[in-house]
Parts: sequence; C-alpha cells; structure tokens
Amino acid sequence: MRFVLPIISAVVAVVSGWQAMALAEVGVQQQIPQLEGDGGAGMVFALLCLAGGVTALFRRWLGCALFLLAALVGAWAGVVFADLLTGLWSIAPLALGAVAWWKGGREGQPIAPSSHTC
Repeated sequence: MRFVLPIISAVVAVVSGWQAMALAEVGVQQQIPQLEGDGGAGMVFALLCLAGGVTALFRRWLGCALFLLAALVGAWAGVVFADLLTGLWSIAPLALGAVAWWKGGREGQPIAPSSHTC
C-alpha cells in the first residue's frame, strides 16, 4: 500500500507529460506560441505530480503542498491557454493530495504500513 500513491502519481505524470510533449511539438512545428506555452505548463504540471508522489513517501505535508501546487499550475494552464483537458487534469493531484493527507496519519508520519501487530 505504501507505493500505490507514488505509482498513481507517476502514471498521471507520464500520461499528462506525454500529452504536453505532443502539444508542444505541434506548437513548435506549426509555430504557434500558445501551444508551446501550454505544453511547457503541462510538463511543469507533470513534474510536480511526480515530485509530489515521491515526496509524499517521506514528508506528507510537503507532498500535499506539491500536489496542491500541481493542481494550481494545471488549473492556471487550463484557464490561460483555454485548454480544458489540462484543466481537468488538475483534479487528479487534488485527489492524490487528499489521499496522502488522509493516509499519512495524525502526526504527519510518512505513508507507511502500521508498525504494530494485532
């Protein structure tokens, strides 16, 4: 269970990063600066999602902060570049951050299985 959150965040990062790279590539080929910028913002979003998942393993609050920042970047890119799909992707890090916070425990412990036995 410990590695589920980083794996899901890595999947989100790979899929959204792949989409961003394709969008930026079309922007470069067709010389459309808006698509280039949207692709760049999508890559920042993907990297923040990946960093949030890895960081949540060790520091819950920092992972949640990175997920929140990724959601803000995704929502910003969705509004500024009128990209509905990137805006919708910003829901994923919010859900991942909520899971990281919920599974982290009361005292900000890292996401880990229980150390006591029943």
